[in-house]
Amino acid sequence: MQYIENDSDFSKHPYGAGEYMDMRGVVDFGNLAQFAPYESGYCFLAVINGPHCMSLGKDDTTNPNGKYMSDLQDAFISILENEFKGLDGIEDITTETMETSDNISTMSLISKSVQNTNSQISMRFTEKTGSLITKYISTFIRTIKDTRTQAKTYGGIITKEKLDSGELDPGPRHEVFNMLYIITDSTCLRIEKAFLILNAQPTNASFSDLYTAEKGAVESKEVTVQFNAFVVDGNIANKLASAYVRTLINTTDNWQEGKINVNSWNFNWSFADGNGEIKKVDDLNVDSVKGKLDVNGDFKVGNTYTRPTGA
Repeated sequence: MQYIENDSDFSKHPYGAGEYMDMRGVVDFGNLAQFAPYESGYCFLAVINGPHCMSLGKDDTTNPNGKYMSDLQDAFISILENEFKGLDGIEDITTETMETSDNISTMSLISKSVQNTNSQISMRFTEKTGSLITKYISTFIRTIKDTRTQAKTYGGIITKEKLDSGELDPGPRHEVFNMLYIITDSTCLRIEKAFLILNAQPTNASFSDLYTAEKGAVESKEVTVQFNAFVVDGNIANKLASAYVRTLINTTDNWQEGKINVNSWNFNWSFADGNGEIKKVDDLNVDSVKGKLDVNGDFKVGNTYTRPTGA
C-alpha cells in the first residue's frame, strides 16, 4: 500500500490517491485493499489532572472535608477514564465569506477561517449507588463558589492565615481539569485524531434528572456531565495520544495488570462464589472426591495445568 506520509504527523497516514476504488465503471469488489472506511467507536479519555482545589486539603488533619474531597475526586477521575463512553461538543472548522459583485452577479470567497475553542463538552455516564458523579460535581461547584453566598471557600481550605502567609493564592489555575481525548482506528494503536480538553470545568450537577423519581419505576440512571472547556487539536495532541495508546494498550492474549487489555481470549473472568465472595475463574480447581469444580479442589488447575500429551 502507498501512503501519504508525514513523519512529523503522529496521526494515521491516509492511503495515496492510487489506492482507492474507481467507481466510475465496474468496481473490483475482489480487491479488498481499496476499501478503507473510517470506523468510529474507538475512543479513550486520559485525565491529565483534576482541580487542585479538590485535593489541597487531603493531608490537612484540621479540616475533615479535605480528605473526603480528595477521595471523591480520585473516584470521579477513575470513572471518567475507565467508564468513558464518548463525548459530544467538538466544534467544526468553518469559514466566513466575503462577496464580490458587479451588482448583477455575486461570488463568495473565503475571508476567514473559524475554529471555536470555547466549547461545551458533554459526556454520558451511568450513575453509581451513592451518587458519586453527582456528589462530586455538586461538591466541586460549591467549592468554587458557595451557592448561597457566592464566596470562594475551597470547602473550608481557604483561611485568612493561609492567605496572609502566601501559602494559598486561590484562582482559576487551581480549579480546572485537563484531559486528552483520543480517537483511534480499530486496532486501538493508531491515532485518527486527538484533542486536548484544557481548562475544563463541570457545570451542572444533575439533581433534576437523577432525583426526580416515581414510585415503582425502577431503572438505572444515566447522567450527562457537561464541561466548559478550551479545546485544541494539533500534532502535539496526536503525539501525546500515540504515546499513550502505545504504552498502555495491550493487544496480546497475555493479560497485563495496569494496562488497557483489549484481547479477551485469556481474560481471567470474575465470579461470585457460594459465599458471596468475588473470585477469579483461574482460582477454580477440580474436587476429585465431590466431582465438581471448587476453589478448594484437590486437583490444581490455575497456571500449573498444561495440555495433556496427545489430547
